[in-house]
Amino acid sequence: MIYSKAYADDNKIITTIVDSFSNYKLQLDIDNICKWIRDWSAQLNVEKCKVVHFGRNNSNHDYKIESFPLNKSVCEKDLGIYIKNDLKWDTQINYVTAKANRILGMLKKSLRYPNVSNIKLLYTSMVRPHLEFAITSWCPYLKKDIDMLEKVQRRATKLVPNLKNLTYSKRLSKFGLTDLTSRRLRGDLIQMFKLINKIEVV
Repeated sequence: MIYSKAYADDNKIITTIVDSFSNYKLQLDIDNICKWIRDWSAQLNVEKCKVVHFGRNNSNHDYKIESFPLNKSVCEKDLGIYIKNDLKWDTQINYVTAKANRILGMLKKSLRYPNVSNIKLLYTSMVRPHLEFAITSWCPYLKKDIDMLEKVQRRATKLVPNLKNLTYSKRLSKFGLTDLTSRRLRGDLIQMFKLINKIEVV
């Protein structure tokens, strides 16, 4: 089965490769897209077209657009999420934590008298959304990745000077926050409830 997913001016072709005939069918689909583009006098930027091979036993077959070979990639950004061919999320987590830490640094320099109220408001509206954007699709499962995300919130709760010496759990209590792992679990449970009760359909 070959799936084609389109969004705005992007298109993705997804399939499972089991044998050489699967490679042939995928190449045929690529050729059909190229024909459709020619028929409609549209243009295709070949340099931006990439192929990502998933799986250890993947043959890494070479595909072409017209006579041009497609570039192979190990990591691509799709709708704001970095997806690697080994399905590990370190690139995505490095990206979001770096972005979140930059914003925290800006807040630290900007606020002369930080308190729980304004830090919580700024953190939950400007920082935490970056750590949780589309999190159901890239939920971390390695401890180092989980700790890296949590480290950002640990830093945020230390921005109030008189709370610095408290433990992380006590700082969370003062802020009225929960740890990010618990928030992800809660989000997963809510999503599962919606799917089971057909409130949302995937």
